[in-house]
Amino acid sequence: MMQSGDKALMKKSTKAVLLSALVFPGVGHLYLKKTLFGGLLAIASFVCIYDIMSKMMQNMQQMVDRMQSGYVPPDMTAMLELASSQTAGMEAHLSGTSAVIFVILWLVAVFDSYRVGVVLDKEDDTVVER
Repeated sequence: MMQSGDKALMKKSTKAVLLSALVFPGVGHLYLKKTLFGGLLAIASFVCIYDIMSKMMQNMQQMVDRMQSGYVPPDMTAMLELASSQTAGMEAHLSGTSAVIFVILWLVAVFDSYRVGVVLDKEDDTVVER
């Protein structure tokens, strides 16, 4: 417990927001000991990232297969054209459902960790005042 003369360098709400915003969704909740919700946010975020990465890897594998099969001649211009067309396909995946869900999860994690942190900060302040 803090005594009335001691001041925390940073409030719990601030630490939780920074952890959720800069590290990974759910980490702020884990810091605040809200493990169930923090764990759910983290797992859902990992699933979204896995989906995005697997789609990117599939696109890259298709590009390599086209180059190895001779569909694309061993010419730098042709390879660059194939790479740019595959990149356009990846951008479509990145703007897909998994990416949108990931951004929403991240925003929920940031705002909710702030909300929970403010409540805990107020509880700490009332304990210090007593």
